[in-house]
Amino acid sequence: MHSPSAGPNGSHEHFDEGSIFDSIPHDFICPLTGQLFEDPVTLETGQTFEREAIREWFDQGNKTCPVSGKTLVCSTVPLTNSILKLVIDSWKLVKE
Repeated sequence: MHSPSAGPNGSHEHFDEGSIFDSIPHDFICPLTGQLFEDPVTLETGQTFEREAIREWFDQGNKTCPVSGKTLVCSTVPLTNSILKLVIDSWKLVKE
């Protein structure tokens, strides 16, 4: 795996060509954070989000799915989508 290269202000915003981040499957990315899932949870609409991101969404008083806009019957944070987490963890091992 290649290490991030420093941007003009010293931050590590850009990654070297061939980085693991160049080939992340779309379904492994949280639509709220734009980041690779670490603790994915799936709502009743079938949409998956990072646990902390959807918790913040609900804490702001939202009662809808942020992607579909559908009103949710249950606005509690669901359990981890353990199958997706396992698939992502296995994918990361292959990519290292």
